Amino acid sequence: MTTSHWILDKVSRLISQAKAEATADTEKTASGSGAARSLESRLDGVVRKGDEALSPRELRRILGELQSVVDSRISEAEAGRRAGVIAQWYDKAGAQERIDCMYLMNDKFAHDPQVIRAARAEYEAARGVSELGHAEIRLRQALESPRTRLLQRFAGFAQGMRFLVNLRAELLPLLRTHKGLVALDAELASLFSNWFDVAFLELRRISWDSPASLVEKLIRYAAVHASRSWADVYI
Repeated sequence: MTTSHWILDKVSRLISQAKAEATADTEKTASGSGAARSLESRLDGVVRKGDEALSPRELRRILGELQSVVDSRISEAEAGRRAGVIAQWYDKAGAQERIDCMYLMNDKFAHDPQVIRAARAEYEAARGVSELGHAEIRLRQALESPRTRLLQRFAGFAQGMRFLVNLRAELLPLLRTHKGLVALDAELASLFSNWFDVAFLELRRISWDSPASLVEKLIRYAAVHASRSWADVYI
């Protein structure tokens, strides 16, 4: 088959698929069945349907960019740069587009059950033998999802931590209606518990020598001991 024939065949297939999807969508609407498509169906699709935020093509583009962030062949600096590009897009995206991005992070970077089962079986078989330590390491690695690596690399650019904190702040109220995102929330919570452990805190006494910007933030945001003025801070 020549290149031109291959292209024509490919285009013909895409047009046929688009027509089939459009017909199915019309039939669903006519019958009153407007069930939302799964993420996999949308990624495999050709055209946007109903009130879907991102088109299949846009979904695949964002997924490809997310996958490039966890590419093991690139440096941490380059991974952080790529994550920063996605964060810039996310900052300008609409609410539904952000939810689509959350689902990509949640669903497409999950654990591989087969890898976990194989690592667990190896660990169980190695009990009481010299290979137990290596088997435990492989099990630990299997239990770390690609999602963890993705979020860790988002923390690698200048505003990365702020992005992740804001991401979870947006995610929490969504869990009531988007229960499928619970794994992404749990992943963020686990990472934050490690990053913000009390052992990494540095306690400093607030005094008249403290930066004015720090005192102003304390007055504005302190929820336990409300302060009305600078004098309240030092009492």
